[in-house]
Amino acid sequence: PLTRTLQTFSLIFPNKTPIIEPLVREHLFSSCDVGRQPEILKKEFKLFNFSNLNKYWWNNDKPINEKKIVKENHNDIKKRLDKFKLWLNDNESKTIALVSHGTFLSQITGYMLENCEHFIWEY
Repeated sequence: PLTRTLQTFSLIFPNKTPIIEPLVREHLFSSCDVGRQPEILKKEFKLFNFSNLNKYWWNNDKPINEKKIVKENHNDIKKRLDKFKLWLNDNESKTIALVSHGTFLSQITGYMLENCEHFIWEY
């Protein structure tokens, strides 16, 4: 899931470096939502800094069981949004472009954005 986000970021903001924040990751629900470890991502995105990511960043930093996906519910996503808001409060930037996934973004917008749709959130 982070791969798609980083690819999208690279298209929108060429030659820019993202802040990679695991709080804005996709809703962990299916096998397609399982992420890749930072050392693997670094091979594909050589210029990006993955120091914010722990080994199992997509699974709340808990080791994975390859036979079972521990699904997140919507309350889990709301908790992540609350943590993200705290992160925003501590951030000194005045404007941030957030490139993320539909389910997480729908917690901000109140609806599912279309692919490539943008939304201005004044927080």
